[in-house]
Amino acid sequence: MQSSRSFSELQGDHNYVATLNLRRTRSTSSDDSSIEFNNPSRRRARRTRGRLGDTDHDYIGLRALSEEDGDVDAEAEAHVDHNNENIEEAHVDYDGEGNNANENDADEESVNNTAEEAREILRAELAQGPQLGVERQENAEPTPPDPALAENNDGAASAVFTVPNNQASTVDLVSPSPPKKRKRHSLGTPKSNTPRIKTKSGSGDEGDEEDEGMICPICLDNWEMSGEHRLVSLRCGHLFGDSCIRRWLAESARQSGIKACPQCKAKATNRDIRCLYAKRLRAIDRSEEHRLRDQLEEERRRAQSLQTEVAALKITHKMVTVEMQTLQAENDRLKQMLRDGNNFSYNTGASDAYKLSTAQMHRLYLEHTIELTREPGCRVLIHADQHSSILASQKSAQGLFPGYGVRFIDVPTLRTSTFLHASSKLLRDICLSADQQQLAVASMETRSKLFDLRTRQVVSIFEPCEKTLWACAIDRKERDNILYLGGSNGSTYTYDMRFSENILEEYKAEGDMSTVINVACVYPCNNFPHGGFLVCKLQSLWFYEYTSADSITIPTRLNLEGPFSSMQFDAANETLLVSARCSVRHPQSRYIVGRLEKLDGTTVLNIKVTFHGSKATPVMTRCTQVAVEANTLVAGYIQDIKQLALYDVCREKRIQTMPAQEVLYDMCPVYTSKSTYLAGLSETKCRIYKLTSTT
Repeated sequence: MQSSRSFSELQGDHNYVATLNLRRTRSTSSDDSSIEFNNPSRRRARRTRGRLGDTDHDYIGLRALSEEDGDVDAEAEAHVDHNNENIEEAHVDYDGEGNNANENDADEESVNNTAEEAREILRAELAQGPQLGVERQENAEPTPPDPALAENNDGAASAVFTVPNNQASTVDLVSPSPPKKRKRHSLGTPKSNTPRIKTKSGSGDEGDEEDEGMICPICLDNWEMSGEHRLVSLRCGHLFGDSCIRRWLAESARQSGIKACPQCKAKATNRDIRCLYAKRLRAIDRSEEHRLRDQLEEERRRAQSLQTEVAALKITHKMVTVEMQTLQAENDRLKQMLRDGNNFSYNTGASDAYKLSTAQMHRLYLEHTIELTREPGCRVLIHADQHSSILASQKSAQGLFPGYGVRFIDVPTLRTSTFLHASSKLLRDICLSADQQQLAVASMETRSKLFDLRTRQVVSIFEPCEKTLWACAIDRKERDNILYLGGSNGSTYTYDMRFSENILEEYKAEGDMSTVINVACVYPCNNFPHGGFLVCKLQSLWFYEYTSADSITIPTRLNLEGPFSSMQFDAANETLLVSARCSVRHPQSRYIVGRLEKLDGTTVLNIKVTFHGSKATPVMTRCTQVAVEANTLVAGYIQDIKQLALYDVCREKRIQTMPAQEVLYDMCPVYTSKSTYLAGLSETKCRIYKLTSTT
């Protein structure tokens, strides 16, 4: 056993010396960092030696030794071959008889002396590291240890030395050192050429605050402005690289059958992917600013509402004061009558009562019924006195031209004449210009048409938005070329009829985005020197006053509660008629007559009288006002009892009802040189009522 151990150590020392001399002859290139033995006898000698580590530290020492002598390659090769022959002879003698122990001991002592001298030379030369120009290759990977060498640990040698750069290092010539951990850098996707964005310090590694809003949350790589990894977003708003999110959705559908956002798990499809264009995203928290702005707008609306309410209360107070003064005068008159007995004279109140008692009474009589079409679809009605015609909307009776249009009814003969095709859908409103040469039509389409009645042709088409249009109006006097359009999105648009492509202004009422059902123009007068226009919506009533000849307006919400069904403004008498539908607060429909006034700089509606109508309003109908002498009559349809009602504004009461089995959707007064008529439009017919007066 002692002889076996001695022979193994002898064989390892011979191999160690041969290897050391061979490595001294190698060059300093990085390709020779790991020495391979191509000769089988050399590999066998290496395994017999035991453990010989070819580590980075060994490489530093052996490379230093190679600087002394670079041309001893032939001598080292011969020395290795001689050692191999001796090793083979030792194998034969040992296997045969085992009588060469003394010779092996002598050889072992010689090899040990040679190894000790090599260690001393290595320590001396490593102490002169700066002069030898030793430089470690940082990126060289260490050679893994040979498993065969790990079995024997005898004869291990190590050297400890101090490196001149103030770093203590231990050079282990036998065992390999652990590999140094390196930080992993993201190199991007294979097809991505986006450079790393440097930080303020100049390095390419960004902190969390720098990466935020700049990298794809799936691959943690930068977004691109184009290509496969361009910046995209899903419907939920989260941002990803295009190729990453498409791959994610495909894999999610394959595994779970559901495509979802990787961040919020909201359902998503490839159709939800939208391309964005941004070099850098950084979210700024302005929630407090937005909250303060909302509060400011809310306070402004509240202040305006309170201002309008105060103005309305002032008008009510004024009316109550006048009524109180009238009652006080009546009380004084009665007291005077009691003191004087029967000798008294009627004062102003008595004279007013006498005037009311002697005023003319008006009544309606059905004179003629005109059948327009057999297909239901009639909705709106208007009188064109310069053309001596009544214009009524109806459904087309021609199969070649389906849709809806305007039928002309000749007033003197009460017969139908020309049909003007206007739209493929139901008409909601029609209006005439000041000279009655142009006709504007608003239907359930997203566009409005302007016709020239002299040629019966379309001259302009207006398309302000993607929503349907419900109302239209044409201004007069200074703004006779301005067209107003009301949409179902709650906005009112103004156009110059000469330029149909451009919208002059869009008016949005704050706090109410309900449909605009009527628009009426207010001409310049004493209270409003520059005029304005009224906008009636389903839930609110607004007045926009022009402050100058320009289009700058002051919006004011009038003191009236909805919901509303129609609005009509009489420019001659400056009276406003509004019809309101049934509601929780008002169980009956209302016909409200008032006048626009200004009180302390605020526009308010001075309500003169309110008439009550139907208890159920399933259909939206329009009412109208008829001017007769110094009085105003209001005509409306009562839906629950199916009657046409006539109201007297001066008497403040209903004076007549007439049966009407068909719903009258719209009404309009017809003034002629001989008499006054009232036209009522049902689904298929137009009824003409004659107004008579009696004393």
